[in-house]
Amino acid sequence: MNKPDDLFTTEELMRFQIVLKKYVEAVQRVPLIITTTLLAALAFLSVAYVEWEIVYRVFDYLGGDNN
Repeated sequence: MNKPDDLFTTEELMRFQIVLKKYVEAVQRVPLIITTTLLAALAFLSVAYVEWEIVYRVFDYLGGDNN
């Protein structure tokens, strides 16, 4: 059956491959997560800049000093 110099039994090797597959699948999702995070940050910064401009112009207008 098993040679005495085998490192793993068949069951142990199968369990190891299942765990390894889970880690590989998780690592494959990392670029998607990074891309999604960067796009969300870009959208947030764009909206924050537009909101800042709106608030700044409203208070500038209300404060006067318009020529």
